[in-house]
Amino acid sequence: MMRGYGRFALLNTLGLSDAQGVRIRKILATERRQRCGVMNKMADDRDQLQQLLSQDQPDPKKVGDTYGRIAALRQQMIVAHIRVWNEIQAVLTQKQREQLQRWHRGGWMPGYRWHRGAFPWGPAGAGP
Repeated sequence: MMRGYGRFALLNTLGLSDAQGVRIRKILATERRQRCGVMNKMADDRDQLQQLLSQDQPDPKKVGDTYGRIAALRQQMIVAHIRVWNEIQAVLTQKQREQLQRWHRGGWMPGYRWHRGAFPWGPAGAGP
């Protein structure tokens, strides 16, 4: 079973086997390394954009090109997020996927936001 907080909080409630936990940790570790590289590039481009915009007369083409790179990196991160989500879904059993979908439809979103007082580990009948 996986242990942890943050990104693992919801997955911990699914009763993952040790094998599932290992596979998901590998998926997330690979994604984290890739995401950090993309985020560093994005930070560099944001710094460059800030420098361009702080000039008396910013060059519209340079600003547009830099913003375009930032947008492309954001798109890359979104696509990677969906790919990772699909890989994790493939590790789960049908019952675990159904539970996950019920929580998503009920208002749970990653990032510690629980809506309508619905906690999956609550008493019987609690939750969405």
